[in-house]
Amino acid sequence: FFKQKTAYEIPLRLVGAEMCIRDSFATLAQMSIGFCYGIIIGNTLAIIAAFNETFRRYIAPYAVVFNVTPGIAVLPLIIAWFGFGWESKIALATLVCFFPPFINTLTGLLKKNDEAIELFQTIGATHSQYFWKQQLPNALPEIFAGLKLAITTALLGTIVAQFGSATEGVGILMQRFAFRLDMAGSFASLVTMAIMGLLVFTIAEVLDRRIVFWRDTKGLERVSRKKQRKLSSNDLSL
Repeated sequence: FFKQKTAYEIPLRLVGAEMCIRDSFATLAQMSIGFCYGIIIGNTLAIIAAFNETFRRYIAPYAVVFNVTPGIAVLPLIIAWFGFGWESKIALATLVCFFPPFINTLTGLLKKNDEAIELFQTIGATHSQYFWKQQLPNALPEIFAGLKLAITTALLGTIVAQFGSATEGVGILMQRFAFRLDMAGSFASLVTMAIMGLLVFTIAEVLDRRIVFWRDTKGLERVSRKKQRKLSSNDLSL
């Protein structure tokens, strides 16, 4: 009877007053800000490391140390530094999500295409032209793979920080339900976390398919059809 009652209550809690939309939006907002900071830091360090071997040799061990350190272990320090507000949640989300963009972007930028390098040297292209026209587009599959990993880890970091100290968010909401032994509310919070994770990953996947279209035959056909329609409309206007 208890399990049956809990199963019936979960959908009600998802749309009811106790599962506040405010907490979900707070979690998504904190995660989004931390994710943006993480990818900016990770990609910036990766670009610098790709062009400077000395910097790469010194920064890589520190990046690995930050990656293998559990977020829950540094949470007390982050709370002591940044306080109990949004800053501590954003800081932990940034800390746990910066490594995938860093290592994936660095891996993509270090890939070499000897034929492309020879072609750009033949036509007298500059280093910046080679970076924007060949090196960066060639690294986009790895970059987006890092972004998809980072966006989910940012969500996890945000929720872990909310477990430590928060006044709003899905993490603290689930903790309150668990302390009251409210199984329906706890499961509803868990389902909400899963939905948010699926939502943000789906958005990243759609952006990946739209921007890095040349990896997929359907993407190439879609872009080709758009160009054909554009050329046809130009011909008709003339």
